Amino acid sequence: MRPNSLCAPFIALLLLSTLLWCTPARAQCDFSSDFSSTNGWTQVGSEVEIQNGAVHFLNGAKCREFQKRLQAPIGRSMNEGDCWEARIEFTPVTVGTKYGLPYSGHMILSLTEGTDEFYYECNDPPCTGHNKGDQDGIMVGFNGKNPPDGNLYFFISVLDSLKETQSTRIVSLPLGTTHYVALRKSSANSAELSVYSDPNYSVHLPGSPVSLTYSGSVDNLTHVQFGNTIRGESRRQLTGTLDNLCLSWASTANISLDLPEDTTLCPDDTLILDIGHGSNLNYSWSNGSSDSIIEITEAGNYIARISSACNTITDTIEVSKISALNQQLNDVHLCEGESAILRYTAQNATYLWNTGATTPSIRVSSSGLYSVTVKTACETLVDQAYVYVEDCTCEMKLPNIFTPNGDGINDYFRAVESNPNCTLNLQVFNRWGTRVFETSKHDFTWNGDNLPEGTYFWVLTYADSMGVEQIETGSVTLSR
Repeated sequence: MRPNSLCAPFIALLLLSTLLWCTPARAQCDFSSDFSSTNGWTQVGSEVEIQNGAVHFLNGAKCREFQKRLQAPIGRSMNEGDCWEARIEFTPVTVGTKYGLPYSGHMILSLTEGTDEFYYECNDPPCTGHNKGDQDGIMVGFNGKNPPDGNLYFFISVLDSLKETQSTRIVSLPLGTTHYVALRKSSANSAELSVYSDPNYSVHLPGSPVSLTYSGSVDNLTHVQFGNTIRGESRRQLTGTLDNLCLSWASTANISLDLPEDTTLCPDDTLILDIGHGSNLNYSWSNGSSDSIIEITEAGNYIARISSACNTITDTIEVSKISALNQQLNDVHLCEGESAILRYTAQNATYLWNTGATTPSIRVSSSGLYSVTVKTACETLVDQAYVYVEDCTCEMKLPNIFTPNGDGINDYFRAVESNPNCTLNLQVFNRWGTRVFETSKHDFTWNGDNLPEGTYFWVLTYADSMGVEQIETGSVTLSR
């Protein structure tokens, strides 16, 4: 997308028009049944019947003996260019046997051009003659290999008039386990079968999904059917249930997605992106959201995705964000002759210091109050700092003699010069190393404490206002 100018504080609502179909994981079903009622369903033969809120395969539901199936009109005609998905829950309980191995042959889900059995012309049992049918259809089969190898499996079978095409196989879970089956018409001349182990339709069985590409066209699909296939052997048997049918569809035309131009947010801005166009849509975003509307408050690259059985389209928007301004400057203490840099850092900002400078930083060496006005497209802030320049000299001058005789002249040992900005520690020792006096005061006085005359030694430790420490030594004579 092209960069856009900065957004002022706002809440933006961007409506993006789109028209397409979504997978029923999130979509409403256009045709559905929980089989709590037989209304709308036609039973052909027996042993494949709606009972107790599910489709039941009863008494083995043997193939070939006579046809057994359920059918219902879906309320529209679907053609090769349409997209659709059908989902159903299937729990096989028992199957027939051949050579002592599992054996079955049933269509657990099919969409057909009419009401005939999937492979043969047979509106009503007993379907004598087994004449090949010419109606189009797409079916999910549940079979055992002939001759059997011990596996039961799912596959796609597509019938274009008299030409049949079958997919590779997905081996089923053990009998008694519920399978979650999804048959998708994903594009022209292509179908896909997924079988899942969980009700969220998210954990594929090994080998799932399988796709089938076929030639010709499969058009005018008007009915959904479940049942056996009369071309099978009678030992192909099945008991089990089908439940919760969901069929959704849409046209592949007019799919579009157009996010707005790249933009920049201020600190308190919220950008709202809406790519919704009704409830029968499937959305996902790169931030993990699966809603049609998202609120954006942080910078990032946001990818919108809309998927259907026919297509997946994406678009991207790059969102930048200007950070909020805050107080950054701190007071500075300098020694005479030193300098420091005052610096303010902000994104896409202009600066004006009270010195007249327009740069992010200035160098200072004089005492005073320094301030900067910082402006972004979102806000203005004034920050300031005081600079203290001090005499950091810590030289202390001490006398080399004092005479504590009470005459009022030079009676005390005390500093001749001292800088109160420094910290100090003064210790005085006699000739044997015994400490006789100690102080940390700049205005100290010591009268000798009646000690004998003689030479005394001092150690002076001091630190300037920057924390730099020095040590000096010397001596003083006490004389009365």
